[in-house]
Amino acid sequence: MLLVIAQHYVYHGGYDRAIFETVSPNIVYLKIISIFGYSACTIFALITGYYMIKADTKKSYQKVLPIVLETTFYSILVTVFMLITKLVRLSAKDLIKQVLSVFYGNWYVVFYILILLFLPYINSFLLHLEKKDYRSFLLLCFVLFIVVQSFLGEVYGLNNLDFMLISYFFGAYVRLFKEDFKYKNTYNLLITLGCALLIIVSIIGTDLLSVWTGNVKFVQNDTLMVRWDILPNFAFSFFAFVYAVNCSFSNKLIDTLASTTLGVYLIHDGLLKSVIWEMISPNAGYVDMPYLHSIVKIVLVFLVCAMIDILRQNTVEKFVLKQLKKI
Repeated sequence: MLLVIAQHYVYHGGYDRAIFETVSPNIVYLKIISIFGYSACTIFALITGYYMIKADTKKSYQKVLPIVLETTFYSILVTVFMLITKLVRLSAKDLIKQVLSVFYGNWYVVFYILILLFLPYINSFLLHLEKKDYRSFLLLCFVLFIVVQSFLGEVYGLNNLDFMLISYFFGAYVRLFKEDFKYKNTYNLLITLGCALLIIVSIIGTDLLSVWTGNVKFVQNDTLMVRWDILPNFAFSFFAFVYAVNCSFSNKLIDTLASTTLGVYLIHDGLLKSVIWEMISPNAGYVDMPYLHSIVKIVLVFLVCAMIDILRQNTVEKFVLKQLKKI
């Protein structure tokens, strides 16, 4: 989630987009801190596959209602706040979309709910595959959705639903066939770091080519390798995930913060994003010295949103879920 917030720090920062066609240490830094947000989304989907492949129908459907309620709660809460403070004007159509945010809201949450609804059928298909058939299935997915799209771009027009499903399939495989990943975990870490370095170097190298050749097209296309379906980026996400799966680790504070990540996502990436990034200590005002400002603001946005969600969990959510259980 910190990687997602870092991406939003840059993408929603209110910058003049023309500055990203210039080359300077500050601009390269901003690009680098923003590039792994796509990877984070892939890792979330891998985690979902790992934990939900063995979930029964009841459990997968039980997860839908709390997510719908949480999404709707934050959408209405933020909308009311923005209207009261007169920070935004909304038409009747926009208000309806805010209330029905599970259909019109955050794309990741919308697709996640769709996947949960189809999960019993997806899992039934995957669980009936023999190991060799599952591998062949993953190879087909890898070739069509990673290799092909690495060279030809997003050719299928599936609007990111493809990466969530592919990541789910891979995450589920890791859970079902853990024995395939019992080799020395250092290799996973080295591949992860190597892929991250390759992506970063690709940006720096492309920007330097732009300076040396005087061709602005290089700097305009310096982040092509950061899409989820580009091989180095997908490899970074997958091996970071496998490395974490093979680590023995427990921490109550991180467990608590982890439970807030959906809330953090919903709070900071809705109507409030213009307030957070452009009104409160505007990001664009620090474009010449973004280092300390970006780090402090990214961490603060996470922590403040996490505190809000912890409050929601221990008040509204407890009450609502208690009543729903009675029903």
